[in-house]
Order: sequence, then structure tokens, then C-alpha cells
Amino acid sequence: MPPGRLRGRVAFRLRQAVAEENHTIQPFDQDRWAATYAAYDTQSALDVFRALRGWNVKFITAQPAEVFEKAGQSPGARGDDIPPRSWRLWRGTI
Repeated sequence: MPPGRLRGRVAFRLRQAVAEENHTIQPFDQDRWAATYAAYDTQSALDVFRALRGWNVKFITAQPAEVFEKAGQSPGARGDDIPPRSWRLWRGTI
């Protein structure tokens, strides 16, 4: 997985989850999303990764604690609720 692919998805999904109560993560075709990534050079991928990570750190650390207690839904492969513990784990990765 190229650097930035995961961060881009996580960044988008985190922002949706913060904006909504009991957010349902929308499934999508990850292969189609990343179909053109092979055309990017390594340095560009690293630059994007660093920029997204820095932006996500700022976004996550600016959130009040109650954001990380929210539940959500993940349909499809997981087919279950997203417990608040998952949000706290994401917060702990920064």
C-alpha cells in the first residue's frame, strides 16, 4: 500500500465520523480508488504521507475527548458496530 493511501482514507472517514452521530462508514472499491497510484513516484508519495499525517495530527488533537467516545457502524465485510475503543486507538496512533 503506497504511503498516503491509508492516511487519505482514514482522514476522510475520521472527519465524517466527527461530523455525524452514529456515523456509518461507506464502503468503496479500494482497488479503483488506488488504480493510478503506480504512476506516482516515491518522493511524491512520501510528501503526501507527511502532509496528511501532519494535518491529521492537528485535526485529531483539536477534538474534544467526547468525540472519541462516539459509536459508529461499519457495514459490509466487518458488518458490526465501531466501538468507541476504535476511535481512541486511532487517536493513539498520532
